[in-house]
Formats: sequence, C-alpha cells, structure tokens
Amino acid sequence: MAKSAIGPLLVIRVNAEQKGFDIDAIDARIYCINTSDGELAIGISGESFMTVDEESGETADDAATERFFLKPGEVHLIAEIAGWEWDGHVGMKITYAPLSGGKSISRSYDFKSGNSNYKIESLNLQGRVVPGR
Repeated sequence: MAKSAIGPLLVIRVNAEQKGFDIDAIDARIYCINTSDGELAIGISGESFMTVDEESGETADDAATERFFLKPGEVHLIAEIAGWEWDGHVGMKITYAPLSGGKSISRSYDFKSGNSNYKIESLNLQGRVVPGR
C-alpha cells in the first residue's frame, strides 16, 4: 500500500446519492482509512453543533465519542450526515497513534471542506479528502 503524503490517516467525505429532496436523508458518509504500514489506535469525538435559536444564537452540540483500531488499509465509517445537519458546523476531532509506539496526533476535521478527490478502492466509492488542522 502506498503511504499517503498527508499522513497515516485519511478522512474521506463521500456524498450519498439522492433520489429526491429529503432534508432528513443521509447526505454524506465520512470514512477514515489507515494508509500506514502499522495498526493505528483511533479516538474520535464530535465537534458538530447547530444553531437552535437564530435570535439568541443558542446552539446544540453533538459530543459523540468512539474508540477503535484500524489495521493497514482498513476503512471505517465514522459518521453519516443528514441534509439538515449542514446548517451548523459539522466535524470531528480525531486522535490517532501507532500501536507499535510513537506520538499520538490530534486533528480537527471540518467535513464541509475537501481538498482533493480520492477513491476508496475497497468500497468502490469516490469522495473528497477532508484536511485536518
């Protein structure tokens, strides 16, 4: 497997096919892919929020968390986003570290952004790389 120039973990947004207008339908799926030669320990936490009151600016957040391991080349679905969710910030903080030892890395991902196309070969899906900051 070729290593990614971006890092050992890629986050990919894949737009869902829509048959008609449905604000509650899944609009996108977010996957992470281990492009390294070793297993990674992954921790994710939600950073999404939406405005619930336009006048006061009150927001609600999604603090979902998950932990899992990814072997080299493995793909893991980490989020499904409904159409209405795009009205607020939609993103996650992802922390990953090689199981063989080494420093853990934490990055925030804004799912509205994308900087290049990427095909997830094992799922035959085309998406966009979501850059971490």
